[in-house]
Amino acid sequence: MDDVKEEEVLVPYWVDMDCTVQCSSSQHASQLITAITKATSWQAILFLSRCHNFGLVSDEIGRTALHVAASCGSSLSVLKLLVKYSNLSAQDDESGWTALHRALFYGQLSVARFLVAV
Repeated sequence: MDDVKEEEVLVPYWVDMDCTVQCSSSQHASQLITAITKATSWQAILFLSRCHNFGLVSDEIGRTALHVAASCGSSLSVLKLLVKYSNLSAQDDESGWTALHRALFYGQLSVARFLVAV
């Protein structure tokens, strides 16, 4: 560890150094969406920290991480984090639906109740 610079130790390995709070990378959004659909809840939460603007970035068809989490029926912990940093009225480019529309369409009633209560 003697040859490792101090800055390299302090910055977690998963942080993209070019990512800022104004990030609009559709690639980041696609990676976040993959994590939400494939990973466990705690892994998805950890992966969200890879993008400084994880609540607002959208993929090529306008879906945000919240849209996909609502469609998949993600855990309450993931949903709470996403709701805190997302725009609840954001519409996807595919159908013009919000996260609530998607939750209802995919039969995720507990997610829909949560989104209405927020």
